[in-house]
Amino acid sequence: MKGNGPPVSFRVLVGILAALGVIVVWVSLSTGGDRETPPGKEQPRAGEQPKPPALPPCRQGEDPAVDSAEADWQRTLVDDRFALPKDYEPSDLVPVSAARFEGDFRVRRLMLGDLEALGDAAAKAGNPLGIVAAYRSFDEQASLYERREGTPEQARTARPGHSEHQLGTGIDFATKGETDVTRAWAADPAGEWMAGHAHEFGFVLSFPKGATRKTCFGYEPWHFRYFGPELAARIHESGLTTREFLWTNRTGTPVSPAPSPSHEGSRKEPRKRKLVIHGAGDVNVDPNYVTTFGSNGYGYAWSGLGGLFKRDDLTVVNLECPVSDKGQIVKKEFNFRCDPAALPAMRQAGVDVANQGNNHAYDFGEDALVDSLRNLERARVSPVGAGRDEEDALRPAIFEEKGWRIAVLGFGNVVEPYPLAVAAADHPGVAAGHDVNAMTKAIRDAKRSADLVIVTIHWGIELHTQPEGYQVVMGHKFVKAGADVIFGHHAHRLQPLDHYKGKPIFWGLGNFVWPDHSAEGSATAVGEVTVMPNGRLKGKLLPATIVEDGHPVLN
Repeated sequence: MKGNGPPVSFRVLVGILAALGVIVVWVSLSTGGDRETPPGKEQPRAGEQPKPPALPPCRQGEDPAVDSAEADWQRTLVDDRFALPKDYEPSDLVPVSAARFEGDFRVRRLMLGDLEALGDAAAKAGNPLGIVAAYRSFDEQASLYERREGTPEQARTARPGHSEHQLGTGIDFATKGETDVTRAWAADPAGEWMAGHAHEFGFVLSFPKGATRKTCFGYEPWHFRYFGPELAARIHESGLTTREFLWTNRTGTPVSPAPSPSHEGSRKEPRKRKLVIHGAGDVNVDPNYVTTFGSNGYGYAWSGLGGLFKRDDLTVVNLECPVSDKGQIVKKEFNFRCDPAALPAMRQAGVDVANQGNNHAYDFGEDALVDSLRNLERARVSPVGAGRDEEDALRPAIFEEKGWRIAVLGFGNVVEPYPLAVAAADHPGVAAGHDVNAMTKAIRDAKRSADLVIVTIHWGIELHTQPEGYQVVMGHKFVKAGADVIFGHHAHRLQPLDHYKGKPIFWGLGNFVWPDHSAEGSATAVGEVTVMPNGRLKGKLLPATIVEDGHPVLN
């Protein structure tokens, strides 16, 4: 007769030995030789789905946060048990003023578009929003926690390393004009509006009412975390708290959109759609150099394009000047100082990225350059090609468009004065200079987390109409390193377009917003790249002419 396990007397003996601390190896004595399934490891029956892992109970701890890499921002789980590294700091922090919110707070650049749209929609509904807290570093969170020691507020304050504010995607909202919020804000018109609409713009309430055992924190109707509209909709529809959702989906792979019932095994990545990307050459909004702006305004720079940059998905230009009134003039032949007042028209025209990696970004020294980066960020134009130090200068601007993750890198291969104007570990400047290895490394690093890498580079020799041999070598290296599109500039002459390994290389896009010095210099073009859903790229030149100083017109 087959038994179901060891005889009773044997099991009693095992229990006694276990109680005495003796390690027992359990061997099934049944003639079938079946192994006993360890507790907690029960296998699902045929046709059943595995049960999701149980949510761990709330307890203070210092376990490493789940999925804490910066690129994993949508699935990072941080709570009273799981902590972020002390040195965690997002690389793309920008002022909330870039999304037209007041205050000195910072958030991750990747949320700016949705944050601005949220603010606009709330204001239009008669519920204007303000921000009372956003990114905090480890030390700032520690200081806040210590200041509240011995007060009821400390019990409601996350310990350093355990706050979503440290992700750069956690925001405390309030009604505009208020400097603090309480739980009563839930009944405020702005609070009610946020509860019903925040997920439409990518924001989810982290600590809902009555869910303390699931979230590990008390009710905070003002605290929202940004996930992006697609994932926020999934979390909202699931009925789970963000902690439950993230724990259930913690698999070491990105949280994917839920499959439709009729396509259970289908691809789970966001569907990629066709993209249109534009690149333009040298842009100068120095009113002392382009004098037509004084009478026609800065919108004149873009009014001859028929809204081209507004209709595309991404526009990149080379901004040949620091946009600042700070700094001291650097001794050189030509110095340009662009007007910060020109930036709203540039942004309204559809410009998304401005390369500062060129031989004029340092015309008024490092103070003007750093101020220029700040002014561009505030205007919601992403600066690339220069930074507060070498690491910052080589950091890409990241965009999420139509299912694509796009990284834009800027390089300044033509630099004045050299090497002073090149960014280093201890001072601001332009990116890379003559260091081709640094450029290719930046491209490889960007490609690890991006679907598309766009390079905008200042290179070549002035007035030449063909690329130099060294440029061709560099361009091919860039493509092999992972670049998908290259927009070149500096020669002040339009140069040809080539494709290498299927990737478009615009060797030189010439002048764009520039004085009409000559017929040769005023013959220009916009580089256009179409990216198909299957990843195929096709570039072409859209001819244009600078018909008057600072006024390019499409032919």
